[in-house]
Amino acid sequence: MDEEFDLQTDLFHCGICNNVCQPTQECVLGQCVGDLPPAQDQDGDGVPDGQDNCPAVPNPLQENTDGDNLGDVCDQVVLDPGSSSSGSSGGGSGWRCISNITCTSWTFCNENLQQQRSCTDQNNCKSPYTANTYTENRTCQPCQESWICTDWQSCQNGQETRVCYDEHQCGTTGRKPVISNSCGASVVPGPEPVRITSQIPPLQGQPRPPIVQQPQSASTFDALWNNYKVYFIAGFSVLLLSIIVALVVAHTIKPQARAYNFDDLVQWVRKEKEVGATDEEIKQLITQNTGWNHDDVENAFRELNRAAAEQKA
Repeated sequence: MDEEFDLQTDLFHCGICNNVCQPTQECVLGQCVGDLPPAQDQDGDGVPDGQDNCPAVPNPLQENTDGDNLGDVCDQVVLDPGSSSSGSSGGGSGWRCISNITCTSWTFCNENLQQQRSCTDQNNCKSPYTANTYTENRTCQPCQESWICTDWQSCQNGQETRVCYDEHQCGTTGRKPVISNSCGASVVPGPEPVRITSQIPPLQGQPRPPIVQQPQSASTFDALWNNYKVYFIAGFSVLLLSIIVALVVAHTIKPQARAYNFDDLVQWVRKEKEVGATDEEIKQLITQNTGWNHDDVENAFRELNRAAAEQKA
């Protein structure tokens, strides 16, 4: 993209006059002769190319500090002394701006089968004030869809959803994965995404919005526990302590069956002996199940033995 311009403007000054002839004219006796086409001004600075001391770079004031027939703005451009030229009315050097162009990568092929990229001339051969940036276009092969999806969101009303986006922006949905499915389904129908992401890809020219994670819905028990866990713990502690006390009482305090009088005790001992119980078994039974003490039980046995002896006598 090199642009060349001849700086040998003296060729058009007709020798002794200050007239500058157009390229289609010639100088005859100090006058420009020939057809005069519309003035060309390729840099758009209002000065025709034939009179412009730097026709490829805008310089409406035509400053030329060093008087070298090359405007100051062209002195600022990166130049390459790649060639020299001379004319019939004088000599000089030919200069050309060496472009240094860098371009971005081509965009993905869109639905119109077009790709774009942006290019910039780092040496600003067209203007020393602003970078020369332009867009290039070219045709491309049919767009290949490339779908990216987020993770499935929390289940709601028996359905789970996700967001999918074609990073190639083809404008077609032939390979688009499903974005809604039954909760817990082991098989997801349709095409698979090329990858899973935690962020929703942005629309073209827009910033990428973050995914807002939906909070998990708490169960009723979780809500009650969070609100009343202190009361739950206190109530459970009281209940556990009551159970422990009841067990201790049950193992330490024996049930006390009361005998109304000594004769009842004697009759009880007699009946137990009649059914074949030994004295020790009877004593143990009475001690464990009645309120009679050891002395009362011994007295009952002695009374029963005394009565038996009297009957034999």
